[in-house]
Amino acid sequence: GPVGAISEGTTELPKLTVDPEKCVLCGICDPICPFNALKLEVDGKREIPIVDLKGFPTLLKKIEHDKNKCELCGKCVQACPIEGAIKIEDGKHVIDIALCITCPWCEDACPKGAIRVRKVVEGYIKIHPEGCPRGCTICVKVCPAKAIYEPKPEKSWERAQNIALRERYCIYCGACVIACPVQEDTKPIEFCRTSISHAPPTRSMAWHTTLDKLILTKGMAKELRARGLSKASDAIKDRMLKKQG
Repeated sequence: GPVGAISEGTTELPKLTVDPEKCVLCGICDPICPFNALKLEVDGKREIPIVDLKGFPTLLKKIEHDKNKCELCGKCVQACPIEGAIKIEDGKHVIDIALCITCPWCEDACPKGAIRVRKVVEGYIKIHPEGCPRGCTICVKVCPAKAIYEPKPEKSWERAQNIALRERYCIYCGACVIACPVQEDTKPIEFCRTSISHAPPTRSMAWHTTLDKLILTKGMAKELRARGLSKASDAIKDRMLKKQG
């Protein structure tokens, strides 16, 4: 937030605290939250002043459902990590866009290819489990998309690693990085966001400042250059400059 009204808690699992004395009711937290967990209400009515005044864009969630292919088998409902995001009611397939976090679990679970999902946020994440404290699985507990999990050893006598990653299902929310108890300079999680799908923004300073905080283009550029992909690195920078311009 622009005025520091929202802060992270210090309990075992991440927890946000909103200071009503600092909050200026700008509404930035509402549209930027991928989980629809923060809602701004004025006099009991939901309002987002900064969006209404065209000073901030909304995130674009794109979920396509082909009713002609869907057999209402329910496998997508079982696979979805967010309760209530997908339902089958009265013989109809219902997707709650507000609850959907755009992970592709439902897409992969559908045997008929009836669902297509486009992530709101793209990025890069890599986990080095050898750097995790022994027995620590906090990131597994906080991952909303079940992208981080506890792997089983391939052989019965082997000791399983604490955690493993299914990057396809990562939504780049950063909860794992915040929750990780390891010191910042030695965290076993490499993480950055490279793009956010959003409605056309205005040239507002609020949106530019938000992008600066959320899109870590330098981190992605460094990774690509390390792989010898300098053109891809430059393309990311150019793309973000165009978005901000």
